Parts: sequence; structure tokens; C-alpha cells
Amino acid sequence: MAKSPKCSYLLLVIGAILPLHLCAAERSDSSWENLRQLHAGQQIQVVEMSFKSQDGRFLLLSEAALTFRVKDREISIPRKEVLRVSLRGGHRRLRSVLLGMLVGGGIGLAVGAAQDRKYDCNDPSSDYCYHKFAGGVIGLGIGAAGGAVLPTGQRTLYRATSPPRDVK
Repeated sequence: MAKSPKCSYLLLVIGAILPLHLCAAERSDSSWENLRQLHAGQQIQVVEMSFKSQDGRFLLLSEAALTFRVKDREISIPRKEVLRVSLRGGHRRLRSVLLGMLVGGGIGLAVGAAQDRKYDCNDPSSDYCYHKFAGGVIGLGIGAAGGAVLPTGQRTLYRATSPPRDVK
């Protein structure tokens, strides 16, 4: 009598998605010096303390202000008014999908191998010897889906330590 491998497939799903979620965690930093890595023309998103957001191309950084171009005008925002600066662009979705497939497929293969061992698949007459294949394929699919839904294309370079409070 064969037992159902439902628990193993649940572990496969959790094992494929959890590492992807942990890899997606983005560390915020409060150092203005992080903006020194920007090059003129890079696409950035600037969020002001008033939560007004603007996308533009980086031009210049000083200790006092950040200057960028939005369409055909230059905007300079004082440092004390900048809440967050994020680097836009960067096509990482394919990398995330491939990484997800690698992690998910590996976990699926491991779960399938454990199932093969459980059902003694060294016997050629066994009908239950496709666990490694099935686990690997399912893991690839789940990992690819997990990698595809990860947020990409934006990396926070600067975040102010705390937004101003409205004092009444």
C-alpha cells in the first residue's frame, strides 16, 4: 500500500519560496555617501519628505543637495528634504527566475529522492520511481514562479533615518 507524498510536496513549496523571499529582502541604508556610486544619466527615483515621488536622471550630488533631470528641467532637492533615493532600472527578472528555478529544482529533486528512498525505488518493478523527476519539475515551476514575482528593478541607495513629524 503506497502512502501519499503530500507532506513532502508541501515542504517542497515552502522550501522553494522561503529562500526566494529571504533573498528579496532589501537592506535600507541611511548613509548619504551611498549616493556617490551614482553616475550621471542613471535613472533614479527620489521621494521627498512630503512623500512626493519623482523619477529622473541623476546629474549631480553635493553634501547639501541632489540634482537630477526630469524631462527637460533640472531639479535640485536639499538633502534635508530627501526621504529616499532608489536606483531604477536593472533587468534582474531573468536572473531571479533562473535563481528560483535552481533553488526550487534542487529542493524538489531532494524531496523526490527522499520519496524514492521511502518507496524503495531500487526495485525495477516499482511503479513509484518518478519522485525525483516529478519533484524536480514541480520545484522548477514553483521556483520560476517565485522568482518571477520578486520585486526587481529598484534598489534603495539612501533612506533618511526618519521622516519629519507634523507638530501641531
